[in-house]
Amino acid sequence: YGALKVTIAQFYRVSGWSTQNRGVETSLVLPSLYNARDIGESTLDNALPWRSIDQVSYRVSGNLKKVLPKLKQLSENRIANSEFFQKVKEDVQEYLTTIKPLKYTSILKMQEDDLRRKTQRDQELESASEKADEDNSDDTEIEEEKKEIQRDEYMKESLEILSDYIKLQKK
Repeated sequence: YGALKVTIAQFYRVSGWSTQNRGVETSLVLPSLYNARDIGESTLDNALPWRSIDQVSYRVSGNLKKVLPKLKQLSENRIANSEFFQKVKEDVQEYLTTIKPLKYTSILKMQEDDLRRKTQRDQELESASEKADEDNSDDTEIEEEKKEIQRDEYMKESLEILSDYIKLQKK
């Protein structure tokens, strides 16, 4: 009983860049404990190296180069003023200063710690939400979903970035 996973080929994007080892790099990064960790295939022994090949001819749709600096600035400003993201940044700093670099075997423990922290924060948010909801016990399903999105700070910031992008495209 067991399994063996062998990668025998690499995947390349139209840009010629491989997703091997680095994954798909993002243009806008929200604070997260996962960003501070060395996890993923690049941390494994004998991982295939990142490579590139000649790109193919393709048409770029919606060039972000013009608006990306402004999107980053707007997002960074919101994050700087967000109590939630400041707490996430504190968690990241605590991790970087007090926990040794990850070993493959400790990933599970870190995930358990994250789940415990998230559960605690969710309980705190739920408690605060229940107090606010006492007046509105007849909320519809749509209203409940809206509230769920409002409690998800990552979703909120993602929607803010999308809104910024749409506004910048209209200029």
